[in-house]
Amino acid sequence: MGASAHRCFAERKMNPIHRGIALSSFFVWAAILALTFESQGQGKLFAASPVSSTAGLISPGDSIEMRVWREDDMTTRATILSDGTVALPLLGDVKIGGMTLKEAKSLIQTLYDRDYLVKPQVFLAHTVSTNTSTFLVLGQVHSPGLISIPRGKKQIDVLDGIGLAGGFTRLARQSKVLVKRKEGNVEKLYEVDAEKLAQGSSKPFMLLDGDKVTVRERIF
Repeated sequence: MGASAHRCFAERKMNPIHRGIALSSFFVWAAILALTFESQGQGKLFAASPVSSTAGLISPGDSIEMRVWREDDMTTRATILSDGTVALPLLGDVKIGGMTLKEAKSLIQTLYDRDYLVKPQVFLAHTVSTNTSTFLVLGQVHSPGLISIPRGKKQIDVLDGIGLAGGFTRLARQSKVLVKRKEGNVEKLYEVDAEKLAQGSSKPFMLLDGDKVTVRERIF
């Protein structure tokens, strides 16, 4: 009886040690897996992402590389089209133009999780195109969004840029078009009278890569 009690006591004393060894083994195993994953290029590839020329936004002409954890056949390299969409496995065309890398990753993960995969881990890398100049046109135009033109082409003014966005709507306040521009570390706001530009009574206001044009609604 005494020997049996002694044996049970010894087993109880050893259990915490066994648990400690098991936990240590688990963490070592997890570390090995993480190092293996990084050595295969997964961790290094997506550790840092280039910054887009439009304040970190994904733009037409840029390219992305997508990988999904444990779904090697879904690895994709693709270019953002002029309408801001990119073709992805299973999902088809997904519009991520105008988004930050973080926003695009969140959207893609949500779409995969909703219909195709269980808690997918999406890794996304963004490479800025050096062949296009991009600006954003918002507000009272017929086709608001990112506009991309080949670099080296003739520089366009704000009227041409609005024309590429479908032109003014009937509610547009053409006399006060706002252009936000980053110059160095300073963000400046310009007010442009598009009516005078159209009449030729004002000097053209040329657009630069990364500009954000906003056409406000006129006040009746």
